[in-house]
Parts: sequence; C-alpha cells; structure tokens
Amino acid sequence: MAYNQQLSVLSQVAPATTGTAGQVLVSAGSSASSYWASAIPVSAYSAQFDGSSSYLTVPSNAAFQFGSNDFTIEAWIYTFSTTNQFITTEHNYGFTGSHYFWINASGYVTFTAYTSVSSYTASTSAITTNTWNHVSCGRTGSTIWVSLNGVRTTTSVSGVVSNPAQPFNIGRQTNGSLFFNGYISNLRVINGLAVYTGNFTPPTSPLGTSQTAGTNIAAVTPSQVSLLTCNGPGLVDSSPNAFTLTNTSGVASSQFAPFSSFSAIARSATQTQTILTSGSGTYYTPSGVAWLHIRMVGGGGGGGGSGASFGTGTTGANTIFGSAQAYGGVGGTNVSSAATGGVGGSGTIGSFSGIVINGGQGTTGGVGNGAYAGGGAGGSSAFGGAGSGALNGAAGAATTNSGSGGGGGGGNAAGAQVGVGGGSGGYVEAYISSPAASYAYTVGAGGGGGAAGTGALAGGGGGSGIIIIKEYY
Repeated sequence: MAYNQQLSVLSQVAPATTGTAGQVLVSAGSSASSYWASAIPVSAYSAQFDGSSSYLTVPSNAAFQFGSNDFTIEAWIYTFSTTNQFITTEHNYGFTGSHYFWINASGYVTFTAYTSVSSYTASTSAITTNTWNHVSCGRTGSTIWVSLNGVRTTTSVSGVVSNPAQPFNIGRQTNGSLFFNGYISNLRVINGLAVYTGNFTPPTSPLGTSQTAGTNIAAVTPSQVSLLTCNGPGLVDSSPNAFTLTNTSGVASSQFAPFSSFSAIARSATQTQTILTSGSGTYYTPSGVAWLHIRMVGGGGGGGGSGASFGTGTTGANTIFGSAQAYGGVGGTNVSSAATGGVGGSGTIGSFSGIVINGGQGTTGGVGNGAYAGGGAGGSSAFGGAGSGALNGAAGAATTNSGSGGGGGGGNAAGAQVGVGGGSGGYVEAYISSPAASYAYTVGAGGGGGAAGTGALAGGGGGSGIIIIKEYY
C-alpha cells in the first residue's frame, strides 16, 4: 500500500544568481523562492564507532601534554550504552600519568587522571542514550571540571595531568577491551585554555579553531587548538597541527551529526511524502525531485510460544529500498530461566548517506514468578511500542506498530516455560542527493508468533516494516 501526501510550504528565501562549490540550487517551483545553499557543511559529520574494536589514534605529541596547564576536551556524542564508554584516553602502562575522558560504570560523564600518589575524578549526572549530548572536561587552575549539556561539575585537584608519551586515543580504553559504541562529532582538544568557566549554553553549530567569547565561554584562537576531528568526511585533523589519525577496525565517517546536515532541503518549500506499508515493487521518483529522505524499518520478530514443545517466533523480513536494507528482528523463543529476548535487527545504508540504528531487543518476561508467569515484551522500534508480554497465562500480544516485536506467550502453570518477546527491526535513515528514476523496494513482513506448546499459549506476531519517503523539490 502506498499513498502520497502533499506537505505545507515552510519558507521562502530570495534567490542568488549563482552558487559556489559544494552548494545546491533549491527550487521551490518559482524563481522568487529558489536559492543556493550548502548541501552538506563540512563540519556536519561524525565518526561512527562499533563498540567492539574500532578506534582512532593520534601520535604522542607535546600538544597533548597538559601538565599544570588549563585545558579543554569537548565533543558531541551519541551513544548506545551508558556504561564504560571511553571518549578519549592517554594511557601509561605503568598507570601513573594515565587519564580518561569517559562514561563510567554508573553512566556518568567523567574525567579521571592518575598521579604518582593519587587519582581524582569529576562526574556529571547520568547521560542519556540515543540522543546527541554535548560533553566537555578540563582544568581551571586547581580545579578539574566536566560538563554534560552545559551543566558543569568541579572538583579540586593537586598535581599535574601528565602526558605518558603514548598515543592520544579516541573511542577506546587503551589498557583493555572497552570501546565506544556510537557516534562522536566535533571532538576538539585545547591546551592552555579552559573554554568553559561556568554553566553555559552548548554550541549549536560546528566547532572551529576560532570562537568568540560568550557567557561563561572564553574566546578561542587557532594556536590554542591541539586537535579538531570527527567533523568531516575524511576523519582528518582540522586543527593547525593537521595530525595524521590512524583508523583501526573501520571507524566510519557519517553524515549523522548534532547539527543540520541538510539545511538546504529542510527549507525546501515544496515537499511530498510517499509511505509504503507492504509488498514489493518499484518506486518511481516524481519529476523535479532534488533530494530523497528515506526512513525505514525491518519487520519485527514474532514472540515465542509458551509451554513444552513450544514454537519459536519467526524472524521479521528485511525491508529494502534500492541498496539500503533494514534487517528484520529475530523471533523470540521459550525459556525456563533468565535469558535474553529476540535480538533487534540492524541494517545498511548501501550507497547512500545516512545512519543505521539497531532495533530493540525483546525481553524474557516473568520467569520464575510463580503460576501464570507473564511472557516477554517485544522490542520497540523507531515507529512505536511493541507487543506486550502475556499476563496471567494469556497468549502473547501481536503488535500493530511498524517494525516492533511481538510479545511472548505466558506460562500457564507454576514453573511453566514462558515465551520470549521478539526483537524489533533495524532502523535505516538515508539521504539521496541525486535520485535515480526508480528504486526497487520490499517492505519486510513481521515475523509470526511461535505456536503454543502442550496446553500452553501462542506468541504474538511482529509488526511489518515500513518505508517513508520524503521528496524535496
């Protein structure tokens, strides 16, 4: 099924006669509301870290020797985990001199440094996952501070933040196997200046090597900037030092960023929208379209049935648009002790630009809660909540939300096996700057709920995928 929706005019901007390199002409259907605009600003990028092995390193250099100097490390981060996420580290394998800018085991943004006789830490409140957060840390005289979204926390220190003559690392703990899972954008290191002197309003545009002063914000000059990276398509250092970064295990450059990467199309006066909710076929790009913005999710996994000789929920089918795919969520199974739910799907943006976010995982339900234990809930997708876990020995609930997992069947007796919720489909958001005339598509079907075991109850089905195509003229 598909339908086309005409959207309202957002704004009109007086046109320029010609554009420059890196700009696109945005046409609103008349010369009075057409204009040239930057399609993708150089700094509207981030670096994507996989959470298991990828990281960046910069060679050891005096630019990172803070000593007793004031300094600032800041970035925008989008993390999928709240624990042990290392943003930057310099680690001495003898421990003394090591310092970490990280999210600690309690989920707090933290700066930790080790001297020959002590360690000191400053922490913020807990961070929020799956959203962009501005984080910073630094030193002002005898005070170490950290901030989360402009709110600072400080602690008094003694000694220096020494440099251990080791590489400056981005995205990993250098003496262990802990890695950053998510995106880092506009990472800036400044030696000799505490940029933030109190609570402040986080920047709303890409960071640079120069910055004017503001409320509790010091002015920045290029000579003070040691490193500026994760802000462009090539994972390079934009500071005057132009350090060479080593990319290990495939850190990826991404146009997913805290700043609007597509400000030109966001202001396009004429927009239409096509929504595909089932089946396969060919999408034909309307005449005159300059950009396509694709959002899609794979089919949700079905919940598992309960009881002996149960049925496992089936995995949701993949949703496909051209070369982009959103993978279906894994079906739930059946457990008699604690276990994980069906795993959420992932995806790929193919040859386009955009982001991939893994689907939510199903839960195991009320295992061991006595008679009539509830089944597990399905994982939630970007398009809505999931099927609820069955209660009081009921059948698992199916979901009508696109891409979400179905609920598991409930246990119908004390100690009975319960059904586990299915995972939701993976989410893919892609931008196409030069659309082709047509694209093959498939909307992934939701997985079926697992059959009931002997004298027990069935699981609920997962929600089908969806493709939402916004067309900019």
